[in-house]
Amino acid sequence: MINKFKSRQTGEGLTSLLFTLFFIGCVVLIALRVVPLYLEYFQVVSSLEGIAEEPETSKKSLKEIKKNLLRRMRDINDVERVNDEHITITKKKGLITISVDYEARVPMIANFDLIASFNKNVEISGAD
Repeated sequence: MINKFKSRQTGEGLTSLLFTLFFIGCVVLIALRVVPLYLEYFQVVSSLEGIAEEPETSKKSLKEIKKNLLRRMRDINDVERVNDEHITITKKKGLITISVDYEARVPMIANFDLIASFNKNVEISGAD
């Protein structure tokens, strides 16, 4: 009876091995495309939080805040996908709100693209 079960155990076939390798390859491809998007988003968040923590930010004009934020993103944090159009700064009743809203598009395979939308808001109190 033991010999009967041993003959049925053949292991993983070539088809299942190829399917497994294909699946792992797809996961790695997606990860290689998605991870840089999120790393850049974390740099955007870092830039926004850095601007919010500066003590003199609430005393600056909206134009100066935007200029400093863009400089911080480009020069310090190497953010390439965010530009002037993606940043909105409003000042209401002693509260400055800085919003960064952008989409990143990364080509995957042939005509298939991966699109990720990011939105981050920071509020700074103490504005005049």
